[in-house]
This record gives sequence, C-alpha cells and structure tokens, in this order.
Amino acid sequence: MSCPNTALKISGGQNHGFVLVSTLIVLSLLMLLGSYFITSSLTDLRIARSSSAVTYAYHLAQAAAEEMISKLKNDPVFEQNFINGTLSEANARITRTAIFDNGSYEVAAQSTDPGVADIVATGRKSIENNTAKRVIKETVGRATGTPPSWALPLAAGGRGTKENGNITISLPMQISGGDIRANQNFKIKGNQTIVTVQNGNVKAANNIIVESGAELIITGGNEQEGVPPLDMPQVDFDSNLSTSFKNRATQTLTPAQFKALPDGSTLNGIIFVTGELEIKNQALTINGMLAVNDNLEIDNYGKSFTVNANTGGSGILAKNDITIKSDVTIAGIVYAADTLHIELGAHPTERVNITGGMVAWSAILEGKGDSLVTIAYDPALVSVPLDPTYNQSTPLLQINHWEEEY
Repeated sequence: MSCPNTALKISGGQNHGFVLVSTLIVLSLLMLLGSYFITSSLTDLRIARSSSAVTYAYHLAQAAAEEMISKLKNDPVFEQNFINGTLSEANARITRTAIFDNGSYEVAAQSTDPGVADIVATGRKSIENNTAKRVIKETVGRATGTPPSWALPLAAGGRGTKENGNITISLPMQISGGDIRANQNFKIKGNQTIVTVQNGNVKAANNIIVESGAELIITGGNEQEGVPPLDMPQVDFDSNLSTSFKNRATQTLTPAQFKALPDGSTLNGIIFVTGELEIKNQALTINGMLAVNDNLEIDNYGKSFTVNANTGGSGILAKNDITIKSDVTIAGIVYAADTLHIELGAHPTERVNITGGMVAWSAILEGKGDSLVTIAYDPALVSVPLDPTYNQSTPLLQINHWEEEY
C-alpha cells in the first residue's frame, strides 16, 4: 500500500532544517559583524580619548613653560638667578597637580650661561589605566634688544670744572653689585672712614684718592684711573613732552600742599612737586617716585621716610640739589641733577639704605659717629626711573629652540 504524502513530509523536514541552519549562519555572521563594529567603535573611542589626552597633555606642557617664563620675567628671585646663571632644579622648579580633570604638569629651568637657560616642561593627563605625556623643551635668553640698564650703583656725571664730576666720601659706606664711576676724582677722607665695594670696580676719569687714616676695600674688582668720562643720564622733569614727570604725574602738589600732608601719609605713583621742598617732622611712605622740580632736602629725624619699589619706577629725584640729613630707606634711584649731599651724624646710628643706585652731577657723602650709607645695586630699580620706555621695549626673553617629545 502506497503513502503518497511521505515524500512531501520528508522534503518539508529538510527545508525546515536548511532554514534553521541558514538562520544560524546569518545570525552568527550578524553577531560577528556586530562584535567587529562594537570592537572597532571601542577602539576608535579609545584612540579618540588617547588623542584628546595627548593634546590635553601638550597644552598642559605649554602652560607649564609659560608659567616658568612668567616667573623668569616677573619673580625677583627667579629673574636674578636667571641673570646670574644660577638657575637649577633646586631653585627653579614648579609642579601643579589636580588640574581640571586628572591633569598635572611640572617644569624646571636650568641655567647654561648667565642670562641663558633650558626649560623642560612636562604635561600629563590620566586616562583609564594609562597616562598621556608630552614634553616641551625650550632654550630662552635675554633678548638682544632689551634696553640697557644703568649699570652703576654710584656715579657722579659732571665734567669740566672743579666742583662737578667728583665723589667725595667721609663716612662709612658699603656698596655692592656694580662699578663706582666719577667723571673727575673719587676721594675718601677722614680717619677710620672705610668704604667697601663688592663685585665692582672703582673708576675715575682723573684720580682715586684715599687719604691717610681712610681705607678702600674692593672685592671682586679693582681701581681704575684715567677711564673715559661717562655722560650723566638726563631726566625730563617739566617739559611739554608726554614722558616728562610733570605730564606723567599721578599727583601734582605745590611745596605747601606737600608739607600739609598728614603725618604718616602714604603716596602712590609719581608725585610731582612744583618747587623747592623740605621734608621735616613728617613720616612718609611713597610707593613710587617723588620728583621735585627744584631742590629737595630731607631732615626728618625721628620720622620715617620710606620709598617702596613700584613697577612704574621708584625713588627720589630733584631738578637741582638733594640733601639728606636723616634716616631714609629707598628702593629705586636717588637722582640729583646737581649736587647730592648726604650729611649724617647729628644723631646716633643714622642710616641711608638704598636698593637701586645714586646718580648726581657731583656727590658729597659725609658723616660722623656710627652713621652709615649702604647701596645694593639693582638694575631695574635704578634704570626704570631714568628711562620711561625701559619696561615697554623688547621683552626680557626670546625663544631660541623648541622641541617636543611624545
């Protein structure tokens, strides 16, 4: 007996089996493709994250290098070590951590010569279990176009007559950091008058004279006679130019208005006084410059007179004479277009302490007892008041070499 549907049933079972196998194959292929695409996407995501982290690390290294350059320009300790050629990882290293999202950087400067240094800055960005790192290496140096500093802590710039161009000292002095220059004679007189000069020379266009009983002690330099005269820098007190003290003044006062200031006053910026001024019985602090359009005398025993450094310049300047008869502490310049006369000793332990320098047509420094004058040369503090463009010219640093490390 025949079964007409048997073949059909067998054929249908084979078709179902083929469809099942085909479906499994297609599903496997789709799973493989899906796995590939997922893996590829994750790889692309990791690559993108790594690329982003590397870029982030590069910008952190840039920020580190810029911070070090800013330190070399603006931090007095970093700047002086840079100028002196004494930067090292011990005194010129900056580290920052936890910057935004798992970022950090470190930078160090190493002197190779005075005014030249290598900077190595490293930026890092943590990503998953890894850290992206970029390193920037720069060589920086003082720009060749930087305005020249007035390189003398004490100078008498007049010439041609007996009265000017001379420096005469008859009280103890301590001077450090630069040369002394007299356009005629440099003279020390008086019993037990000791003048010490560290890291500088004593120069005179004519003679260096040390009288019996006086002493000149020079370390890091020597005596030099017969040097060419050096012109005294000229300061514009009251012309119509925009660079004159009169036109740059933060505050302009008559002598009467100045004397009427309350005891203990603090003045800021450029204070321009229109005529002859005597400061007496008046404690004063000036954060900047006092420019007097005539003679200036400070006879202020028992009261403090302090001039603090200011980025726009600091010190005391007079169009004619400056006479100092009592304690003063000045960061900046003491500039007398005519005679600078320091006369101490009327009271015990009188001190004139200058960080910067002194410039005059002629200088007479005398005293008795235990009076003392100290000058610590600072190139910027003495130069900025002499040149209104000093801080506005070529930047302090130039980049000579750039290198990246991955």
